[in-house]
Amino acid sequence: MALKIDTIFCDDVRQEISGKHTLVGVYGSDIRSQGHGTIKIWIWMRVSGLKVGEHEFDISLIAPNQRAPFAGARGTMEVLSAEFPVPMSLGPFSFKIREGEQGDLVVKAIVNGKSVQAGRIHVASDRGDEGHYSF
Repeated sequence: MALKIDTIFCDDVRQEISGKHTLVGVYGSDIRSQGHGTIKIWIWMRVSGLKVGEHEFDISLIAPNQRAPFAGARGTMEVLSAEFPVPMSLGPFSFKIREGEQGDLVVKAIVNGKSVQAGRIHVASDRGDEGHYSF
């Protein structure tokens, strides 16, 4: 099975005593900000396609219209069963956005030396005097 990473972008991730994750403020197709400011984001990932054992990972986040990562995390994850994905939550991460700016927030992962684009979401800042509403 090939390495696969599913990523969900949200405002917060909480881990309960039972081990369940609660995702708060899940973003669908884009992240919208009114005017300029700082956006705080968490990422929740499911990693599948790995054999049982310990695996090294290195996650990088690249802000809209940037080339270099602004944040990331590295470490090891333990896969107990190859049949089930391994959940990971990382954050909070913050980045600045200027009024009227838009682009993609990109999550890249290196797992055991193999590079994978783990996620991407469009980010846009509306002008401060305009409203944006989704229904």
